[in-house]
Amino acid sequence: MKKGLLLSGIFTFVTGIAFFTAKVSALLTPVMGYYFLRGIPAEADRMAVKYPGAFGIHSYVPYVLMGAGLLLILISILFRKKDSDDELKWKFKLPQFKTWKKRRTIVQFTVLGLVALHIILYSLGLITMKSICPASMAGVAIKGAFGVAAVFWIFILVGTLFAGRFLCGWLCVFGPMQEISDNLLRATGNWSSEKKSLHPGFIYFFAFLFWGSIIFNIVMNIHYLTFSIHNGSDSNISNIWGFVSGIITLIPLLMFFGYLWGSRFFCRNVCPIGGLLRIYSKFGFLKIKIDQDKCTDCSACTRNCQMNVNIDKYVKAGSASIKDGDCILCGDCIDGCPKKALTFGIA
Repeated sequence: MKKGLLLSGIFTFVTGIAFFTAKVSALLTPVMGYYFLRGIPAEADRMAVKYPGAFGIHSYVPYVLMGAGLLLILISILFRKKDSDDELKWKFKLPQFKTWKKRRTIVQFTVLGLVALHIILYSLGLITMKSICPASMAGVAIKGAFGVAAVFWIFILVGTLFAGRFLCGWLCVFGPMQEISDNLLRATGNWSSEKKSLHPGFIYFFAFLFWGSIIFNIVMNIHYLTFSIHNGSDSNISNIWGFVSGIITLIPLLMFFGYLWGSRFFCRNVCPIGGLLRIYSKFGFLKIKIDQDKCTDCSACTRNCQMNVNIDKYVKAGSASIKDGDCILCGDCIDGCPKKALTFGIA
């Protein structure tokens, strides 16, 4: 009861933050394809413009939600404790960053820095390159317009045949948000070692909805297709607040989902980009290779995997590498192997 009240309060409070920052559409990312199918751009900032009374500092909705959330949190604190399992832990100890986790974190924060720099330079009028995020790409593609974002995503989709889901593990801006949330849960002792998964059909459905709607609209606009370096959307890069507010909203939201369902819940279950890449990324050349002679079947690799890949299955089958559509080549299994039986390689 105590934990239920606390989690409900946290979720309500975070939802209030999402309304305040106008990033509530982050909750609806998997069903963006529905809007795209109807030819409607589904970027977060457009929702705030369409419904100004529900979002931002001048609306009462965020304050009601945050107030209700704080009230539930306060009630949970005052609620009489019955047992130690019915409460969240509040200790704080930073998790250990090993070799590949350190390298990945450096790359991820470099990408975040480049995104922030892009937004600042665009806001100052020093560059004209539009956003390359998938929602922005889809928002103009459904109108038959293609620009830098389309080139970038074609490169990623084709590159997956060579580098697997390297994008998901190292370059996606949503990745570090999930890992920061995961690290905070670990630091406070609330990390869930159990990674719960939805039925695989969910992520394929979201992928079909997203990519299918784009293809459908391209076909419908086949006689009006245009390509220009200036084509694109700037709704996500028009000001730095959009970037900062996204971080403010996503980290506590992802901590909530991570606590309930384990690390990288979004990547594993609902990401429409990952849903497509997982179909054929297993055929990529870049793999995590298994040295069967060094392996002692300790299962440390499987326990350390963010994506809940059953690496033991590949070890017991005598496989030379991990050939799984959910592998994002993050390197956590390599860091966790006490016998150094796993390495990056071409397979």
